Amino acid sequence: MKNILKSRVGRVLFIILFCVSFFRHHCTAAGDTNADVYKKMSIEELAVKAYELEQVSSPEAREYVDVFFQLAEKYLKANRKDAAMETLNKGLRLKSWDYRHQIMLAELELEKKQYQSARDRINFVKNSCDDETLRSKAEQLFFKTELKNIESKTKPRPELLDHKLYIVRFDGVDPAIVKAIASKIGQEFNIKVQVIDRVLKPDKTEIKHNRAKILGEMTRGIKDKMVPAEYKKMLKEAGLAGLEANTDVEKEKLLKWVILKYKDGRNYWSEVEKSMEDQYNSNVLIEQLERQCSKELRGNKVLGVLGVMVYDIYADGINFVFGRAGEGSGVMSYSRFFDDFTPNHVTMKRAVVQSLSSTGMILGLERCTTPTCARAYPHSLEEHDRKEDKLCNSCIEVLRVNYETRKN
Repeated sequence: MKNILKSRVGRVLFIILFCVSFFRHHCTAAGDTNADVYKKMSIEELAVKAYELEQVSSPEAREYVDVFFQLAEKYLKANRKDAAMETLNKGLRLKSWDYRHQIMLAELELEKKQYQSARDRINFVKNSCDDETLRSKAEQLFFKTELKNIESKTKPRPELLDHKLYIVRFDGVDPAIVKAIASKIGQEFNIKVQVIDRVLKPDKTEIKHNRAKILGEMTRGIKDKMVPAEYKKMLKEAGLAGLEANTDVEKEKLLKWVILKYKDGRNYWSEVEKSMEDQYNSNVLIEQLERQCSKELRGNKVLGVLGVMVYDIYADGINFVFGRAGEGSGVMSYSRFFDDFTPNHVTMKRAVVQSLSSTGMILGLERCTTPTCARAYPHSLEEHDRKEDKLCNSCIEVLRVNYETRKN
């Protein structure tokens, strides 16, 4: 019986993993970007597409990031280097771990004598890239230019200590995480940070109830791929003898049993559990923050408000987001940063990194192109974990300009 189950479960696992991958959108490829099609387009055609992409959010635009990269390469061939630099930056804000285009931008920065930024990019490729050709090129650029004589120094942070950012926690959020977030934002942005002394209950308008739907789809996929006799044997092995796995409790028990039999099953099950949680609409939550924190937001020299959620959030057209923010207000969630086995310090660091990214958006800063910066756009939790819990030199310089504008 065990051998039969192993072979059948092996075939069934394909169905489960397909379902898991559907709900783990951030860990899979976003889709075919039709790079070959973009290569055949003219500069004018690509520029139109690039402009259209700038009007949508990062998760939606990332799928078509090759539009920016192809446009930048065509600008280079036309010797329009300033336009190429600007376009490469736009692409790298969406896909900062693209080593080839990081090198391309670094070469342009060297020509402009932007040595510190170029040095950071080249060092990143030199130390992180597995492609021997690109790594070798990075090493050549480093040792054959002025970069070898430049010390890597953290720039002093600008101050805006007479301005304030509010933080508010939603129901269920760990106060210790909020405290860590507030402390790190104040340290990295050199602003006042105040945690509002009340807890909000998240607005359930447009909430997604996913549990019954996902359990039904995944268990149906198992049952449809097995003959009745073997399905009954599987139910018995799963501790469901004499049952049909019709209730949500029984469906969950069956799914968990199947998934945990396999290597990395614990991680897959964690993803399934996260996918089954109720999801709150991030735009609805931002509107709630602006409405219920209106008194604080009307204050003098207020930069905005950041809401912290423990429940999963999504945006229109995007099945989940780590955070969503615009100038003046934003919300973040650390729901996908932990499971039952995640150490507290890991959850804390992930939440802090996301808070720095969301704060930058609230201040009106564009995404960062430095892959390890807290403000780089991550396409997965793996990329998120590669980021440091601090701002890079480029962000510090952008912040300096932002603060000078506010002071004037």
